[in-house]
Formats: sequence, structure tokens, C-alpha cells
Amino acid sequence: MAPEYLLLSFFTAIVWAFIRGTGKAAIELLLFTSFAILLIPFTSLIAWLEPETHLWFYADSLSIGVDLTALILSIGFLLMANSTARRVRFGDPYSVWSRRHIVF
Repeated sequence: MAPEYLLLSFFTAIVWAFIRGTGKAAIELLLFTSFAILLIPFTSLIAWLEPETHLWFYADSLSIGVDLTALILSIGFLLMANSTARRVRFGDPYSVWSRRHIVF
């Protein structure tokens, strides 16, 4: 992937955090990341089930390792999103993560 796409993704995430708020954006970005990573084994599964789609798929140990790693990472990002959501909901109200608004 070209560096400009990486920078575009990074700055888009920063802008999203400014628009939505830190806590909400963190949850949404973690869920988006989990979904994007989950597409890796999903496309391999589609290629294996429907060979006429002409998607690339090899049943060797490296490809299966990549799919399993992506599946584990996707679950990890879901767990991080769940933990962040719990922190946003029940954490310190004076934290930057808090969704509750404190009136001084």
C-alpha cells in the first residue's frame, strides 16, 4: 500500500475522532478495523466455496495461517471495542473517554 493511503487513513481517523468525540470514535474505529480484518478470511472462504468467482485461494499452510491470524486479530479488535465501550460508559466522568458531560 502506498504511503499516501496510509496517511489518508490516519488523518481520516483523526478527523473522525474530532467529529464524533474520542470515546465514540475509538469504539467505531475498532469495530471498523475488526470488520475490515474479518474480510480477509471471508474472501478466502468465498473463493473456496465459489471457485467460479476467480478469486485467489490456495489451501497451503501459509494462506491458512494468514486467515487464522486475521480471524484472531478480528476477535481481538472486537474485544478491544467492547472494553473501550465499557470504559466510555462506566469510566471516570472527567476522563477524555467519558461520554457523560460534566457541568462545572
